Amino acid sequence: MTGAKLGWVTATALAAVVVAVGFFFGWTVQTTSAEMRPNGQKSDYYNLLVDGFRDGHLHMKVAVDPQLLALRPEQRPGSAPYLLDASLYQGRYYLYFGVTPAVLLFWPFAAVTGHDLPEATGALVFMLLGFGLATAWWLDVRRAYFPRLAGGWTVLAVLAIGLCTAAPSALRRPMFYEVAIGSGYAFSMLALWAATRAWQRPERSRGWLLLAGVAVGLAVGSRANLAPAGLALLGLAGCGVAWPSGRAGRARRLALALLAAGSGAGGIGAGLAAYNYARFGSVVEFGHSHQLGQNPKQMFRAENLWHNVKLYYLKPPALNGYFPFVAPADESAKPADYIGREHVHGEWLWTLIFGVALGSGGWVALRRRGADARVWCGALMLPALAFIVNGIVVGMTGVRANRYMLDFHPALVLTTLALIALALDAGGRSRAARLLGWCVALLIPLASAFNLLASMQVHGFFVRTAPQSYATLASLADRIVWPFLWNERAAVGDRQINLRWPAGVNGSWREPLLSAGTMDFTDILWIEYDGPRRARFIFQHGEYGDAQGEWFDYESGKRARVEISGALLLPGVAHPWYGERSPEERLALKRRLRILVDTKPVFSRDVVSYDSSPRLQRWGEWRRSDDQVLKFRGDFLRVLPVPVGDDRVRELDQARGPVRLQLQLPRERMGVIEPLLQSGGPKAFDTLAVRYVRDGVVQLLHDQAGGGGRWSDEFPADYAKPHAVEVELPFATDGVVWMEKGPVETRKPPVAMRVRWNGREVFAPMLAPVVAERSSIFVGVNWWNSSVTRALFGGAITEFPALLPLKPVGSGALDWDWSVAGALAGERGVAVQFTRADRETAALVWQRTGDPERGPLRLGWVEAGQVVWSPELDGSSPAAGAPRLQIPSGVAGAAEAVAGWLEVESGGRPLLAHKTTFFGNGPVNARAVLPETWSGSALRRISAPGVAEAPRLPGRVRIRFLLPAGGYVGSDPLFSAGRTGAADSIFMRGLGNGRYVLGLDHWSVGSTESQPVMLAAGEVHTLVLELGSLAGAGEFPPDHVRLILDERVVLDTKLSLFPTKPEEIVYGRNPLGMSTSSPEFRGEIVSIRTQVSAAELR
Repeated sequence: MTGAKLGWVTATALAAVVVAVGFFFGWTVQTTSAEMRPNGQKSDYYNLLVDGFRDGHLHMKVAVDPQLLALRPEQRPGSAPYLLDASLYQGRYYLYFGVTPAVLLFWPFAAVTGHDLPEATGALVFMLLGFGLATAWWLDVRRAYFPRLAGGWTVLAVLAIGLCTAAPSALRRPMFYEVAIGSGYAFSMLALWAATRAWQRPERSRGWLLLAGVAVGLAVGSRANLAPAGLALLGLAGCGVAWPSGRAGRARRLALALLAAGSGAGGIGAGLAAYNYARFGSVVEFGHSHQLGQNPKQMFRAENLWHNVKLYYLKPPALNGYFPFVAPADESAKPADYIGREHVHGEWLWTLIFGVALGSGGWVALRRRGADARVWCGALMLPALAFIVNGIVVGMTGVRANRYMLDFHPALVLTTLALIALALDAGGRSRAARLLGWCVALLIPLASAFNLLASMQVHGFFVRTAPQSYATLASLADRIVWPFLWNERAAVGDRQINLRWPAGVNGSWREPLLSAGTMDFTDILWIEYDGPRRARFIFQHGEYGDAQGEWFDYESGKRARVEISGALLLPGVAHPWYGERSPEERLALKRRLRILVDTKPVFSRDVVSYDSSPRLQRWGEWRRSDDQVLKFRGDFLRVLPVPVGDDRVRELDQARGPVRLQLQLPRERMGVIEPLLQSGGPKAFDTLAVRYVRDGVVQLLHDQAGGGGRWSDEFPADYAKPHAVEVELPFATDGVVWMEKGPVETRKPPVAMRVRWNGREVFAPMLAPVVAERSSIFVGVNWWNSSVTRALFGGAITEFPALLPLKPVGSGALDWDWSVAGALAGERGVAVQFTRADRETAALVWQRTGDPERGPLRLGWVEAGQVVWSPELDGSSPAAGAPRLQIPSGVAGAAEAVAGWLEVESGGRPLLAHKTTFFGNGPVNARAVLPETWSGSALRRISAPGVAEAPRLPGRVRIRFLLPAGGYVGSDPLFSAGRTGAADSIFMRGLGNGRYVLGLDHWSVGSTESQPVMLAAGEVHTLVLELGSLAGAGEFPPDHVRLILDERVVLDTKLSLFPTKPEEIVYGRNPLGMSTSSPEFRGEIVSIRTQVSAAELR
């Protein structure tokens, strides 16, 4: 039977579609990161099997681990290393998956080229072959039975054959599974095509039936479950060949037809039986009984059929507002002994197309009689039978996956296309035919697009194996779709939740505050309670790990305000929602999950999260795969959108210094490797990970993409205690090298990574890390998908604050509120670091001894390779004495640097003083821990132009001074105020042997002196002056005189002093020639502070 040939336009369009589908198949495999070049030997299952064949045996050429052999068969694999889904029998590995690909493709290729064929290339070859043979079937049927079918519909049908058969999703992970399934798909299509050709040409049917039989045998050699449909197909084809010529000789013709088909299938089947018997001693044992992996106890059960039918054809997918827009539907409760875990996006759109086709083409087929019966028998019954039988067999299994649909769904696609073609061909130009044509012309592109998108979402393979390609496609697709998603656009961003905590909380448990995502792609924000007053947040990223927050106090039954920002609330970094933000800014917002409870930070960590649009966010509940719903037992009073802040963006961009962490190691993950930090980008990155060796012992790993891994020695770590970890990198350093003698500054950054664990260097891998910015560092997360570690660090991890810019710094006081959480985190650190224009640096550092949280604390000034330490302070209560730096004045543009005294005090007491020229020539920039905790007059404020502050009296004055070495004998001035004939001065008279008296000289009256006091030379002493003549209105009485030396009152009297002006006040000199003092103080005035409050003296 012949039909109209394709016109050149249709033929050109058809060729373009075939090439496009082939290109997409190849691109899909190429973006899986699977190796496709046939160079050298491969270690995949099919090539290991071929290696065995070439060595003269039937098992895979790979050794079995002795630990596995030591286990009894019912205990395997246990915890021993093994090959997943290989069959272990009598101490050897065999391949359960069909032998056909090995014999027809992998072995011949190796024999001819001397190289192994990559399994990804093999999977691609079979998928393309299956597509080509299915297309050949369609073109044959179209030419023979539907000659009036429009060319456009012919081309559209080929598009459906290429993209709507589940092949794109299967190729997203082209392993040995897909090789066998692709081979079964290809030879099933060959069998269908050959059987249909035999049906069409009875006079040449025996050759076609022989080919169909061989194809069925090869399909069974690829996938044993294809045997029932293959035999049914051959039987129906034989009947079709024998039927049309009348009853006379029908039995003989049937016998000859079945003999031809059976010869091909029987020959291959005999070979398979012998192969099975040689391996397992049974002709029907393909190796499934010996397969290592998780399988149902009973593979085929009638109870599974309806469950799988719903997944494959009836459940619409979950829809996401972000690329790739589709995901598997939530699965209802599974039947007993059902272990299916892999993704099934289903073909729900094809179900709709089939319904339309069945209603239109089926009605036409039922009306046709006589000779036309061969049309719907040949074009419909053969693929329909293959679909029904294979669908029932696969549907009854206790597993499911997208790729399994290649066993039966292509036959349904062909059946559907034939039904539609039958209706369109019969309808001609009728209104019903035109309506059907438009309907199908809309649905098939939608179904094709759905399959394309599903292939890019399946198991999240694409985004992990080719992140750059994924991001490019995602950006393009989201820019097209996003403007139409009005409801989604308004709902993206950070949230403020007003809630009431559940009442009656006792014991420990978790409940969800938020879940977002689809099946197997769900992020959950849990609240874990530890009784009625303590709780913490835990972020769970699917099955890939969880991240713990800090414990915080709450009140059962009380209201609270919870603020959540970043991570699972935001789209992927390529999404147009971010507007004009740079890639770095987008990444900074997406990576960090931050939670505040009543303004207190309780969770702030880098996490990896899925891109789930607001339609997939469920507040206060999480639906499990078995349909059980877990709910938050408190009350949601209100969920409000809040503006997305850019604080984290600025912090990452401006941060400097090493990465300092506090870890609480998880105890239940022995043998597991989890990330501590990661730096770099998608193409080149470094990962520092920790391996939990055994209780009390850990090991560190430095893994570089493309550079391999390096291990530290195992070292002790108490899993019950927190640990301080400092990681220094060439691009994450503060220039302070901590030696045994103390910190030393250096301009030269380290060339490699250095890791200190509780103050001890434990790891210094020799390989230099990839050049990167400090902002590229991720903490506690495997963002770039390193193959050596899990997704998240499972214990509690806190990143201590880095150095961030302060406001411009000048002379004056710089106060540090070190009582704020995080200011004194760890065992040591740089509090503030100053940098001059010539790149010279100096820093205030701190260090604890003993307990890293409450041990004694000391401060140090590091400059020019030297460190000056303060005495030890009580580290258990730093709030009692916040430190203050007194920064000396400099002279910008001076020929020589001007020396001055830098002071550090705490609670009004001097801790250290250092004479320095560092600030003596020009401005300095500063970076500090937690800039918001620093204040004081040294942080320059810009005054309004032309406005000058009038000088005023100094009020209470504090003078810090240093006696000369060896002290002195005689009287020296410390302070003078007034004019000739009306002046007062404060002097200090040395008596010898470290004894001194302080005195007040009132012009023309004489002096009043204190009792002798002991003062040590070489130490900084503090003198506070409270003089009535210096005070503002009401601060002191006019006759008030009090001198306080080193926190002790040494002179307290009443005397009416001479009035004075601010410009008449002098320190350390005697310009008026008062008789009680020499011209100048022989020691050094370290600092002078005015307007000292009474509170500062307490």
